[in-house]
Amino acid sequence: MKTVSAVFSVLVALATLPAYAGVTRHDIYNATSSCAWFTLDVGGPSVFFKWENVHGKFLKPGEHVFFTINSTEKLKIRAQVQRYPDCTGGQTADLNIVEKNQFTHLGPSETTLFEPGGHFKLKWGKP
Repeated sequence: MKTVSAVFSVLVALATLPAYAGVTRHDIYNATSSCAWFTLDVGGPSVFFKWENVHGKFLKPGEHVFFTINSTEKLKIRAQVQRYPDCTGGQTADLNIVEKNQFTHLGPSETTLFEPGGHFKLKWGKP
């Protein structure tokens, strides 16, 4: 009987593992005519959490990058748009977008910086 109980405990632990551990993929697309510095911050389940920066990278116009991050319940993407396509000229816009899921960790996702009508915006999803 102890063997059955031990096996059952292991199966329960394995079944709940994906909800608490693992990694996921996040893609970022720069669909603008300007360079931008992108950062990814993650947050924990507590209401008193602090954002933790886990990645940062310049993306020139038309570039795409993906990051592998630890599973999380909160993800913030920040885009600091530079004046020129070669990542010079100083910052012209500072945007962020937050994705939250109270009940489970977020899965793979995408974020796109785009420029409708000459105004920079971030959105979830591909270009």
